Amino acid sequence: MKLIEATADFSMASVGAFEKVKGKDFAKDVLNTTSMEVSITALEAGEQSLYHVHRHNEELYVVISGEGVMRIEGVDHAVAEGTVVRVAPKAARCLKNTGGKPLVFMCVQARENSLEGYTLGDGSLAKD
Repeated sequence: MKLIEATADFSMASVGAFEKVKGKDFAKDVLNTTSMEVSITALEAGEQSLYHVHRHNEELYVVISGEGVMRIEGVDHAVAEGTVVRVAPKAARCLKNTGGKPLVFMCVQARENSLEGYTLGDGSLAKD
């Protein structure tokens, strides 16, 4: 992930073409996020992420391309491009690529129950 531009009010980076992603790329250090961690990961055919839990953070997985299985608390769930999954901190989880091409996904991690406002409730119109 490479920083494109940053000011005190925003930061912008690029991971490039998703089909060229290798391994895992974290956005926090590049974008200076303060309330979430975002990563982009590519699992090669047959590769699996670590089976893990969190103390405080829920995770949201967005499958960008490929196909696989998401194991949550010992139960396998099929995932493919467009699948979105939220996992509570205490639930054990991992992803495994069961297809023939890379399984690329984004993971957003934030403290569970910390969302105080969202979209319509938190936003207001701005003048250009």
